[in-house]
Parts: sequence; structure tokens; C-alpha cells
Amino acid sequence: AALAEDVAALERDLEQKELDLPGLASVREKVVRLNARLAATVFPGKKFLCWLGEMWKDFSASEFPAQETPEIAEIAVAMGCDEYESAGFMLFNPNPAPLSVRVSVSDLAGPGAAIPAKDIAVRTAAYADCSDGALRPDALPLIEDGVLIVPPGENRLVWLTLRTTGQLGGEYHGTVALAADGESRSVALAVRVVGVALPRPLPVSTYNWAYFNFAPFRADVKAGIRDLAMHYIDTAVLDAANLPHFAFDAQGNVASVNYKDFDEALQLYMAAGIRRFFFFNYFGDCGRGVSSPLGAGNVGPASLTIESPEWR
Repeated sequence: AALAEDVAALERDLEQKELDLPGLASVREKVVRLNARLAATVFPGKKFLCWLGEMWKDFSASEFPAQETPEIAEIAVAMGCDEYESAGFMLFNPNPAPLSVRVSVSDLAGPGAAIPAKDIAVRTAAYADCSDGALRPDALPLIEDGVLIVPPGENRLVWLTLRTTGQLGGEYHGTVALAADGESRSVALAVRVVGVALPRPLPVSTYNWAYFNFAPFRADVKAGIRDLAMHYIDTAVLDAANLPHFAFDAQGNVASVNYKDFDEALQLYMAAGIRRFFFFNYFGDCGRGVSSPLGAGNVGPASLTIESPEWR
């Protein structure tokens, strides 16, 4: 009854005002604290809940499992001899205060060489504000120092990325250990390595839309490019801002061209072993409509009418 009255009070408050960002943050804090109280009645005495959700689902930050959902006992992964593979599970905090959960992964013992813990990255999904007002899990930062902070009434995804580097085919076994506020739990990690590997170099070209002049890539461009190459991206896509910059006269003749940004971009990618390129040319201008009809490539003062002979 007390919980129902607090929910009703929050609804009345929401009906009376428009929310700015600080107001929205305040409402969210109240919502998740109510959520923690609700979860504590469903799961009395639990320090944290550990459950398996659908891998690619966008979980709500306040979502917790149904009462009949079994807690996770094992994570099973199948992968080749030279591959990255991911698996994840959810941690929910049903307490009124933030919870520090220590997460650690053991070496995985199997036939021949083990899969060492150093080749298993332990990450979490950070929630981001989206344009429709929802919070969704987005970036996957590493869990710093092995400690994951789970706010009250919220869940956090623990995301494991495993890598094999030529291990023999067979079954590999280890554990994911969880500890928080005097309570500990162990989740089995079972990896079946299939005795196959893709040839090197790969007989396919792979790319993604990773423009290094966009945040957060631009914060550390060289590290970002190394990361792309390490994960089998062998074809770079250059944004129009990195292509040669042309200036045109009123008749459409090239008055000057600057290759500086273009050359620097090629050199950065080639230093990481990337040798193929897609060039993203566009002939409008995303930022200025069609006031610059040759897009980012046109740095000159000329304004050329689209479809005119000079433009062509």
C-alpha cells in the first residue's frame, strides 16, 4: 500500500510540470528507488540477482527478472580456434543503495593450452539518453579494476568477450566469480572450441562506418584504428571531411586542391595495416542543406546551382 501511494504521488507530480533534463534525472532516481523497493518484496534478502537475458535485447535500466526466472548457473559459448565471441548476463540491485560487485573470470582449462583470463575482456553496457527520451544500453566500457557499480533498482549487463588464439578443439571450463556485500556466487563458463579456423588473410573484405573525426573515435584516433584492424576490419571508410578539399571558380573550374587531411588519413590507416578504402562522397551538404552543392569537398566561395553545366 505504501509503494502504491508513492507511485501515485509521483504520477501526480509528473502531471503538473514539464521536465527539463535535471527534472528528468530526479524523476528517474525516484523511479528506480521505487523499483528497488518493489524488487526487494519479490526477492527478499537478496543482495543481487544474476540472470540470463536475450543477448541482443535492449534491456530497460530498471528491468528485473520474473519471480519464477531461475538464476543463471552456466554461460555456454561455442567458437572457432581463432575467433572473438561474446556472451553476457544481467546483474540487478534490489537494494536502496548502490552495490559494488566484484567480477572476476578464471582461466579456462581444456585440452592443450588453456584460454587465459587475459584473453577474456569483462565489460558492462553503459546506458545512454536517446532522442525519444528512453535510456538504452549503448557503449561497452571495460569494468575498471574488476568492480561494477550497480545503482539501486537498476540492472547492468556483464559482457564477456572471449578470444581464442589457436587453442585445440574441445571443451574448456572456468568460472565467473561475483561478490558483493558479503554474498558471493560462481557462474560456470563453458566454452566449446570447434577445431576450425578461417584462413589468413581473410578472403573477404570487412568495413564499418567508423569515421575517426567523430566522437568518441577522435579522442584517440591511433588506438581506434588499431582496434579496428585487430578485429578484422581491413577496409576503411573515409568521411567526406577527410577527402581532398577543392575550391572552384564560378565557371566550375578547380581553383585549388588541398590533400593534407586526405594524406594524413591514408597514412594513419596504412600504418595499422589497412590497405583498402571506401570514399564517402556526397554532393549536398549535411550541415548546410544545398548551400554548398559540392558538399564538404567544396571549400571555395563559389555557389554552383545544382544540375547547372558548371556544377556538372
